Formats: sequence, structure tokens, C-alpha cells
Amino acid sequence: MSTEREHSQSSASTKSLLYTATILFFLSGACSLFYQVIWVKLLTLQFGSSAWSVSTVVSSFMAGLGLGSFWAGRNAKVLKRPFLTYAWLEIAIAVFGLLSLPIFQNLDVIVGFAKHSFPSFFHVIRFIIAFAILLLPTFCMGATLPVLIAGIARFHPMEKTAGTLYGVNTIGAAFGVLACGLFVLPAIGVTKTIIGAAVIGVAIGFLAIYYDKKYQASFEENTSEEQTKQAKTSAPLVLLVIVFLSGFISLSCEISWTRLLLPIVGSSTYAFSIILLTFLIGIGIGGVVATHKMLTKLQYQLNLALFAFVASFSILSSILLVKFLPEFFTSLVQTLGNNFWLLLLAQACIAGVIVVIPAFAMGIMLPLVIVNYHKQIGHRGRAVGEIYAINTLGSILGSIMTGFLLLPTFGAQTTLFFCGTLMLVVAIALFVNASTVTVARRSLWTVGAVTLFAIFFNLNLQTQMGQLYEGYFRGVLTKNKKKETDVEEDSMLFFKYGVCSTITVNRNSFGTWYSSNGKPEASTTRDLPTQYLVGHLPMFFNLQAKNACLIGFGSGATANAMATHPIDKLDVVELEPAVVEVSKYFDTINDNILQNEKLKIHVDDGRSFLRYAPEKYDVIVSEPSNPWIAGVANLFSHEFYQIVDDRLADNGVFCQWIQLYELSEYTLNSMIQTLSDTFPHIHIFIVDMDMICVSSRNKITIDPKSCLERMKQELVAKTLQRIKVNNQHQLFGTYAYTFPDDIQQFPSDQRNNDDNLFLEYRAPLEMYGNFNAKVHIKNWEKKFPRIAKAFFGNEPQDSFNLAMAKAIDSSFFPERADSIATLLKLTQDKDIQSQIEKLKESAEGKRHSQVRLKKTYDTIYDSIRTFQYGKAEKLLNSVISLQVGYSRAHYLLGWLYFQQQQHKRAVSFLEQAIEISPHNYYARNLLATILLNTKRDKVGAKDHLQKSIESNPHDEGAWIILAQMIRNDAEALEKLKQRAQQELSRENYQKFLSFLKPN
Repeated sequence: MSTEREHSQSSASTKSLLYTATILFFLSGACSLFYQVIWVKLLTLQFGSSAWSVSTVVSSFMAGLGLGSFWAGRNAKVLKRPFLTYAWLEIAIAVFGLLSLPIFQNLDVIVGFAKHSFPSFFHVIRFIIAFAILLLPTFCMGATLPVLIAGIARFHPMEKTAGTLYGVNTIGAAFGVLACGLFVLPAIGVTKTIIGAAVIGVAIGFLAIYYDKKYQASFEENTSEEQTKQAKTSAPLVLLVIVFLSGFISLSCEISWTRLLLPIVGSSTYAFSIILLTFLIGIGIGGVVATHKMLTKLQYQLNLALFAFVASFSILSSILLVKFLPEFFTSLVQTLGNNFWLLLLAQACIAGVIVVIPAFAMGIMLPLVIVNYHKQIGHRGRAVGEIYAINTLGSILGSIMTGFLLLPTFGAQTTLFFCGTLMLVVAIALFVNASTVTVARRSLWTVGAVTLFAIFFNLNLQTQMGQLYEGYFRGVLTKNKKKETDVEEDSMLFFKYGVCSTITVNRNSFGTWYSSNGKPEASTTRDLPTQYLVGHLPMFFNLQAKNACLIGFGSGATANAMATHPIDKLDVVELEPAVVEVSKYFDTINDNILQNEKLKIHVDDGRSFLRYAPEKYDVIVSEPSNPWIAGVANLFSHEFYQIVDDRLADNGVFCQWIQLYELSEYTLNSMIQTLSDTFPHIHIFIVDMDMICVSSRNKITIDPKSCLERMKQELVAKTLQRIKVNNQHQLFGTYAYTFPDDIQQFPSDQRNNDDNLFLEYRAPLEMYGNFNAKVHIKNWEKKFPRIAKAFFGNEPQDSFNLAMAKAIDSSFFPERADSIATLLKLTQDKDIQSQIEKLKESAEGKRHSQVRLKKTYDTIYDSIRTFQYGKAEKLLNSVISLQVGYSRAHYLLGWLYFQQQQHKRAVSFLEQAIEISPHNYYARNLLATILLNTKRDKVGAKDHLQKSIESNPHDEGAWIILAQMIRNDAEALEKLKQRAQQELSRENYQKFLSFLKPN
């Protein structure tokens, strides 16, 4: 009687085992993601944030998980007290978590030695270092799942245990991403976060020890029975293959989906977290649903086949759905309103549309495989450990192959199509081999699946992805549809899935620009003055410089500006190799810089490169992307500036670019103060919405005479004249502040460093909110004398005042027109005062016109449409002096004079347009037409048409004119048709053919 009572009590006590393990494993999953997020951040600060570095860290992390899972699975059978083992595993992870900060922060010596001594094998050595450091904690993490499942499954059905614990652990990981990535790290920083995770980990361990004592008798009673069980059969190969492919496909899809979604939602740390969050939620829910009784009624091969079909077709569908998401995202955000957290909700919805269903299906598959693997081999621990390890191995291979082979070679769409097809093959194979399915049903389902696949294949071939890369995430709350008068349609000339980001190059007749994940990075138009001056200004502050380093290649314009100076060597560090490839599209502003013997390109992370650079530089320029992009804030931190300081020569100069757009005054102040902590002497220049900070340890003095001589050098003058800089007053005319004199103008106690991650999490909020820092330059009465003394030596004050007024009026910064009033007050000579007064009126008129420029162009187009050519002509002439690098006004004047049969004047303005923008294919087409119609220069016309086609082979205009030139030469015309068919879209090619038809 007492034995029955004891058995009843023991049975009742073990019922709560699964609930207890579920709570522990949820918290364990959350802590694991806390550690993973922080360890990846810390290690990439050491190794760099290049694709190889991140992949190395993630792969070594996952390799440790797989080994731990495999070992634990093999040994779980002999564990008498699995809760106690689990407790010590969690405590070991927590202890390492506490030790990880000093370990990761002091790897410089090892990493530096490896990079210098074995550069050819650094990728391998880097993996070995990361793997060795992470082996212990990741091994313990990987072991927790087999230990718990094997232990709990002694009392509960394997069907219930495996799915529940796997699913809840994954949901816990999703919670960890949410809590760590969106709340905890931004609030308390790296050190406190990892301490908090360690405390929770120790608490989990002690809680597990408590439950171990509570259930000790039950476990010991059950252990002898577990140890007597023998394996039923050898390991079934088909299940191992399935779970390997499932791991491969899931990681490959996650990377590909991320690459497709980032141009829509932005490349911020928050966006990465949201995409990973939705992926883990899908897998986690799938794992929990795998325990449902309905799924145990079907043969396991049918179950797996069903969800493999769901996964396959949802992956294939995601390729079609993604092209509708940009407009959906814009509408959703504008509906939800101006709130950052609602914006993140919109991002989650966008990611969920694509990710959740296939992740859910793949999340169901792993527990099903574990359960059926266990049924066939009769060993719980082995079933969990081996399946999880093989799945992890597939994930590692999927991550590496996708990042470095599939994406760069075939692109995200083709990679997803490959994954969907591979999953479909798995589904059909499972379905065909299911013993309970008749031959007729097998044939019918197979034919149906293949037919549906053929439809997807045809639809995917027609899918156009160009609109994904229009940067919908920027200013999404205020985004309006483009007006017809804004700018002509542009053509995408280059598209590549690089190893770090997706790079596109677009061109219209007025300019060329390249974008990374949908965010424009450089152009031949508006930001050209910034690109050149970021390169030129620091070189003028160190005229003796012989070697220099530039972080961020961009369009190559900044590198070109630096290379025009008499230096011996220029090291350029670029993270994404595809950026270097697009250099040829910016030949008009970079002068084919890649052919310059001074230049050496290093594909590397800028911070990592400088950290381990073997030499010191006279000039270092940092021109990265915007700090709201994940990883870029590391190049605006206190620790980065310390690295720069260590790499600068004794009289070295450091130039830092900072944007004023999508940034608040509070954040801008903190960025400048962070810089000044290391470099107390800073000259700040403001160009449009960009800030250029030329900084140094010691006070810099400028030799005006030497500067003037340098400006007269042919190559230097050539680039400066492109931005209307012809003298020193125009060069230094964008001056705004000097540190430490003006340090009080940027008050802030906040600093950005590697621990608080202030900028990484603050900047995205301000980008999405469309903040703009307004820097009001005051006290011109003091500033102008300071400029004169700092940059112009003994130049007489009145002479300086007049020259500076001319510079403001004639150059690219008319927004400073108000300051000419101060120059007028500082001038004593009456004659000079009169001249400055006229310049003041001229500059103020240009400033007002600049502010109203968009409206002016709207008026111009309205005038053209209503044939008010005189009014349009007058407005266009007023516009010409307002912009640098823009040829639109010149082209439109050429077009106006062409319409009025004033061919000579038309040719003059069209030639000016081409001189400003050699890739203005509209101007070349119109000029060729005039040369042909007036029978002046057929050879010249043909040359312009050929150059027009080189500039934009997707525009049908030049093809049409060229075809009409050679329409009597049948052979040449046929060759031209073939070329046009290859380059033009179907619509434009038909338009091209229609012009060749006889009237």
C-alpha cells in the first residue's frame, strides 16, 4: 500500500518537471542571445566588422554549440542527475560571461601578431582564436539542450519534450534579441548587460540545483532503466541528410531575407534585431506546435514532407512578395504615426510577412526529426545531440556559402530560389518514400508540386527588384510620391550583392550616385564639394605630408583629391569590395583614381586596419557612412580616436566627416566632444549639410604662401575648380569653429564609446525621425578676424574682407550671405565698402534663390509646358550660378534655344552642360541632333552618341538617333539592333524599333 502511495507521489512530482525545465530553458535561451550579441560585438571590434570577421565569429560560436550538443548527446544516457549537470553548465557559461570582457578587450597582442606574421592565413588564424576563446561557453550552451531533453524525456513522451524545450528555448532566444538589442544594451551598455546576464545565468544554475534535489530520487530511480536500453538500429542516413539540409536552408534563407529587407527597413542595429527576432519567433512557435497530437497520428515522413512543402513554397513566395513591401511599409508607417516603437512594429510586420511562415515550418521539422530519430536508434541523448549537431553543421555551411559564394555570385533572389527548390526536392523525396501513400497519390502530388514550382519559376523570372533600393526607410514618415518635375527617371547601371551590402549605381542625365542597401553614399552632384574638401583640407593643413590613409573609398573623389597632393603613398581602406568596382562610373570626378600609382586599396574594416597598421601616417581621413548604419558608429567612438592618435605621426592631422542631417544637436554635440577628448585642436568647416573636422594633438598653423603655391599646382587646381574653388578665400570660406576656443558652442557631457554604444542606438532613432542638426554660426565679428589671422597671415583687413565677400558670393555656400553684412562693418575703406555692398545684395539674392530652387524649377517646367520660353530662360540664367556639379539648367537652356532655332546658342549651353557633367546623355543626344540637322559635324555627332550610350546604355534616345544616322547601311543597322536589344528594356526596345519603321 505504501509503495503505491510513494509511486503516486513520485508520479505527481514528475509532472511539473517539464514546466520547470521550460522556465529554465526559456531564460537560458534569452541569456544565450545576450551573450552572443555582446560577444559578436566585442570580437568584431578586435577582428573588424568585415564579412569575413563576422562570419568567423558566428561560425566559431556555432561550431562550439554543435560540439557541445554532440558530446552531451553521447553522454546524456549515463547522467544520473541531469538537472545538476545542467546547473553546472549554466554556471560555467555565466562565469565565462564575466571573464569575457577582459579577455576580449585584451586580444590586441595576439591578433596583431597573427595579422603581421601570417597575413595569408589570417582568416584561418582568426577562426582558431575565436573558436578557442568561445569553445568553453558555446560547448556548454550546446550541451544544455541534449542534457535537459534526455533527462525530462525519461518521464514525459519524447514527442512532447523535444518540441516543447526546443521551441521554448528558441522563443527565449527571440526574447533575448528583443530585450538585449532594443532595450537593455541601449540603456545600460555592454559591461552592465553582460554582468546582468551572468547574474541571471547563475540564478538559473542555482534554481536547477534546487530542482535537482527535489527530483533526485525520481532521476536516480529512472537512470538504471535508461542505461539498460540498447540502440534498436543504426543511424538512419535520410534523417541526418534532412536535418543537415534544414540547417543549411534556414541560415541561407535568413541571410538572403535580411539582404532583401534591409533596403526597405534600413540597415540599423534595430533592423537587424527585428529581422532576427521574427525569424526566431517563427522557429520557436514551430517547435512548440510540433508537440501537437495531430502531428503524431501521421507517419513521420508525411509530416516532414508536409512541412517541407510549406517551407518550400513560402520561401519561393517570399521572392514574389518582397517587391510589394516598399509601398506597404510606407503606408503602414504613415498609418501608425510618428512613433519610433510603432515604426519598429511596422518593421516587424514587414519582416513577418516574409519570414514567419517558412521559419515556422522549418521550426516544426527539427523536433519531428529528433523524435523519429530517437524511435529508430532508441537513445534519447544521442537523438537530440546528434541531430542538433548535424543541424548546426548545416547552419555553419549555409552561413559561409551564402555569404561568400551564393549571394555575391547569384544574388538573394536566386539563392532563395535555390533554397526553396532544394526544400521542394526534400519534400517530394519524403512524400514518394512514405509507405502509407499509394502510387497514384504520389504521382498526383508530385505532378502538382512540380507544376506549382514551374509557375513560381516563371513568375520569379519576371520579378523586378529595382524599387527595393530606393531607400524607403529614410524620411518614411514624410515621404511623398515623386513629382514629374522633380527629376527624370534614372537608370540602374550596376547592381551587385556584395559580401557586406548590396551596391547599386544609378544615373540620370544630371548625375550619378551609388547606394549601399538603398542608402545613397556618394554622387557627382550635390555632395561633390564635401567629397573633395574632405580630401583637400587636411592636406593643406599638413603640406609636408608624405603618406596618408583614407577610410571609406566611396566614389573615389576624396581619394582623388588627396592623391593630387605630392604624397608618396595613399592607403585606402574599404569594407565592401563591390564599392571599389563602381569606381569606373565616377571617372569624371575621380579621374580614374584606381590607376594612380600612389593608391593602394585594402579591403578591410577601417578600425581594424588602423589598429594593426605597421606604420604611422601624416594624414588620416575618416569618411565612413552614416553612424545609424550598424557597425559604423564604431568609427566615431573614443576608442577609435585613440587608435587614430596612435597611428598618427608627430605632426599628423586627422580629418573626420560628420553629417548634420538625420542627427539632432544633442547627438552632434556628443560626437564633437568625443573627438575633442583625443584631439583638442580642431578646425570645423561646414559644407551644406556636412561638417568637416580637421583635428590634431597640437595647434596647427597655416602658411598662406605655401597654401597658395599648392593651390596653383595643376592637379590640385583641376579638382578644386570643379567645385568653384579658385582661391584660398573660397577654400577656407566654409570655416565655422575652432577648438578649444569654441568648445562651449557644443555643450555635452555625453560621450560615445565601445561600452555605452550611445551612437549606435541613438542615431537610428534620429534617422527614422528625420532630425536635422541646425548649426547657427554666430559672432562673425570675431570669426572673420580669426579666419584672417589663421589662414591669411598679414593680409590687410579690408583686402581680406573684400576677397571673402567675393568668395561667399561666387562659391558654393550662398547660405552665408548674411555674414557679408559683418564684413561691411569691419571695412574702413569707402570704395571697398561700396563693392562689398553690391556683393552682399548679389549673395542674398542667390541665397533666396537657393532656398526657393525646387519651386523655381517647378515654375521653369510649367513655363516650358505653356511655351513661356522667355520666362523660363530668365529663371534658368538665375539658377546657373547656384549649384555646383549640376548641368540641368545649362541643358534646359540649350533645349530652349534649340526649340527657338537658335542653334549656336544651344550648342554653347549644351557643351557647357557636358563639360560640367560628361555623362549628361540628354545633352549629348540633343547636341548630336543639332550637329546632324545643321550638317555641321557628322563625326562629332556620332562621337557624342557613342559616349551617350556608354554613359547610359538603357536610354533609347542615343540608339534611335544613331540608328537613323546609319539606316541606309543594312549590316551596321542590324548590328546596332542586336546591341540595342541586349541593353534596352523590352518597352524601350519596342520604342526604338518603332522609330525605324518607314512613315
